[in-house]
Amino acid sequence: MAGDFLYNVWNATSELRDYVTMKRITLQQLRRDMRLDSLLIEQITYLVDWAVMDRKHSMSLVGATDAWEPCTLHLPVTDGARADVQMVKDSISSVVDVMQAMGSSMYHLLSRVKEMNSLVSNLATVAALERVMLDQCGDLLASATTMQALNACLLAREIKNVHENYFVSLDLTGM
Repeated sequence: MAGDFLYNVWNATSELRDYVTMKRITLQQLRRDMRLDSLLIEQITYLVDWAVMDRKHSMSLVGATDAWEPCTLHLPVTDGARADVQMVKDSISSVVDVMQAMGSSMYHLLSRVKEMNSLVSNLATVAALERVMLDQCGDLLASATTMQALNACLLAREIKNVHENYFVSLDLTGM
């Protein structure tokens, strides 16, 4: 009777320990998910900035094209056409100024694009590694849970054997 009581208490304790272990695993997974979400939310800000920068860059290219078009349309391109040398110089000078402004703007944007590309690449690598590590962690936790359940079964069997041997020895000595 006392052995059955001890076995039942041990079994209830084991089930409670397994429940607590599963809740800890769930909590750890939720904490990791929260960390990943906060990283991704931070990166979304950079992606939004990237879209704004890309839109501005596209608008500046359209503006440059629109500025070049009138300058080139005024240049004489037919045989025998005559032009005022000063007007041609001014037109070419205007185009060169716009191209220089575009060049410095593109150089600045290029360095930011390279930096952003590097950051996005690093983020993708870190996210992939974290996913692999989370999967490995889940596998390890599942293995640990299985081993703990096996350990609990073996311990219960050992307690039962000790309990039975104790009562068998009492029966033999009592005869």
